[in-house]
Amino acid sequence: VLKDTEGPEAMREYCKSLESSRPRDRGEAMSIGRNLGSRCLAPGKAIESLTESIERWPNWADLYYWRGFSRFRLLDLEGGLADLDRAIELAPESRGSFDQRAWIRLRLGDYEGALADADRISELSPRSYADEWLRSRVLLRRDRIEDAIAEADRAVEAWPAVDTVRWRRVDILRRAGRLDESLKALDEAVDEVPRSAMLLNARGWFLLMRGRLEEALGDLNQAIELDPTHLSARLNRSR
Repeated sequence: VLKDTEGPEAMREYCKSLESSRPRDRGEAMSIGRNLGSRCLAPGKAIESLTESIERWPNWADLYYWRGFSRFRLLDLEGGLADLDRAIELAPESRGSFDQRAWIRLRLGDYEGALADADRISELSPRSYADEWLRSRVLLRRDRIEDAIAEADRAVEAWPAVDTVRWRRVDILRRAGRLDESLKALDEAVDEVPRSAMLLNARGWFLLMRGRLEEALGDLNQAIELDPTHLSARLNRSR
């Protein structure tokens, strides 16, 4: 257990060093803001750092994107939406900005806007599976459960060996309350992509929540063997 908590402790020290960092250029500013907001789970600190950087470099889309991301993490949906609108204005071909804005629109209940952004993602990246995921979540919000699952199924048919796509289908089933089907889908996913630390960690967590501790430990050990830096798997194993 102590070994499994060393990684998170090291990450905390790294994050502390970022909080006092002052960027020398806009690339470093974006990196600091991104890591504070995502890896360090400190969106408030990220917003402070990114706001200072935007004052220095007001026309760089990536800074607005990451501030919008951090505001979304704090559920400042209107602020996040404004930042993503600005990011898209500055970089209208940025698939990531449309993706992030779609999730904010989904949370705000703007389903048509979220679907419009999903369509734009399809135009910008025809081989992306992000739009199927968005459509599934919108359909689920509208209580069109079978349609949501069908959308997730289509993504799995198109990208059967992509662990992210597999996991997203599992998540749709879980959110729909179909837990037995969700676990079955996880089993199928691990069979198809057996060397995915993400899927093994997900199944390990699922089994842990069901009290199947030995099976959970087996999956989590495999996940950590595949990816020794997988902090979520280490934390789940320590549980």
